[in-house]
Amino acid sequence: MNKFWGYLMTHKRYVAFVLMLSGVLTEQSSRVAISLAMIGGMIKKDCTDPNDTGEICMSEEMKVLLLGAYFYGYALQIIPTTVARRTSFTVMLKISFFVGGLIQFLMPIVIKLSVPLAVVLQACRGLLAGVIMPNNMEFARKWTFGRETKVYISIVGSISLIGIGFGPMVAGFITTRFGWKSFFYVSGSSYILMSILLCLIIREDPLDSFLIRGKERELFV
Repeated sequence: MNKFWGYLMTHKRYVAFVLMLSGVLTEQSSRVAISLAMIGGMIKKDCTDPNDTGEICMSEEMKVLLLGAYFYGYALQIIPTTVARRTSFTVMLKISFFVGGLIQFLMPIVIKLSVPLAVVLQACRGLLAGVIMPNNMEFARKWTFGRETKVYISIVGSISLIGIGFGPMVAGFITTRFGWKSFFYVSGSSYILMSILLCLIIREDPLDSFLIRGKERELFV
């Protein structure tokens, strides 16, 4: 136990690794929120039926746009990635999680107010999320050493795939138990919490992080 604790004390940067990987898992898992909400009671199946328990009337065209909006934005990831390269990957990542979290958290309210606005915001969330994977590559370049780099990048890919499978299970359970709005609130809160932790721990230069101290600091000098 003492040996393990001693090892952990000289590898505090692994806390940053776990945080960044948690961000990937959160992002991949939250993508299913809209599609599960649609089958979980958000959409009226028949707007002319007064007994329909759905909450929102929506045309088929608007359903397609709402489902695809996130990915339309994500496909333009070259835009936030270019901005991050010219400014700061770390700052863009924090903005991505905070603004994306607000959009996700407020989506149930926005959809009721205006479906077209929800489509636009979903596209914006996808656009901002486009910086997460490139940022992990930049993080690996600055925070890892030797074999760590390959291992970290491999884990990023694995976590991404796990999130795609893990998300529907968790979101399905939450939606079934607590209603279609609940997963938006849970995932949105997770995003915002992630942005706060990123602000506290992750820096553009690892030497500026409070985690990097003592012998570990010598690795970055």
